[in-house]
Amino acid sequence: MSLNSNVCVLLSTMDNKVPLFFSKNNGNTIVVNQTKDLYFTDLSNITFYNFDEKGLSKSRNRAILLANDKYCCIADNDVYYVLDYKEKILNFFNTIPDADILIFQTYTPEGLPYKTYKDYVYKMNRFSIMKVSSVEIVFNRESIINKNITFDERFGLGGFFKSGEENIFLSDCLKSGLNIYAINEKLVFHPFESSGKIINDNFFYDRGAVFFRIYGFLMANLLYIYFSYKKSIKKRYFLSNLFLMYKGLFNYLRVEK
Repeated sequence: MSLNSNVCVLLSTMDNKVPLFFSKNNGNTIVVNQTKDLYFTDLSNITFYNFDEKGLSKSRNRAILLANDKYCCIADNDVYYVLDYKEKILNFFNTIPDADILIFQTYTPEGLPYKTYKDYVYKMNRFSIMKVSSVEIVFNRESIINKNITFDERFGLGGFFKSGEENIFLSDCLKSGLNIYAINEKLVFHPFESSGKIINDNFFYDRGAVFFRIYGFLMANLLYIYFSYKKSIKKRYFLSNLFLMYKGLFNYLRVEK
């Protein structure tokens, strides 16, 4: 793998699924494949690692340790980037020299943004990070390594809780004094139907654990009430959704490190 590109894509896949990135982009890539061996012989600048295990956060952590470029993008097998993604990343890190992490915009393949930011560039806080998806994250690897920050392996697909790993990761970065900036600039394409934002029982259950992990007991309790009411499609489900959030909290306490 070339050491002079400065940008590396950390790509998680499993069960021998070929990442969409390969048909759309090129560049330094670390591929962590889980459960079945995945091999390619005709692609340059790509290094494959196979692990007989499960867990998206575990895959992310392995990729971070295996990478050696300065800046890293977090990717899944169903995403791809704008053609000039490397130049765009380097340009914004040069423009914002105190940035440790940049959060870019995700678009659907049809060209629709997932969300819009009110400002072109703004510094994120412990509440705004809750709207971030993992594939929007680009970070300075040295900043992460120096602060000994990892993805919490209890969260994310294949973990005890199925979501929230990216929000917890960013929260830990903020608590360690790192700077996170949101950029209102297109970087990555991701199918809307696979966004993982379906509001169901698991959604409330996972949020109960995530809110406590990030905000602590007092703030989490306020958020449970607000979130259960706001996100309940039918308000008569408010109490049952609130119960699910507390169930997530109590089970989190049972599996806490």
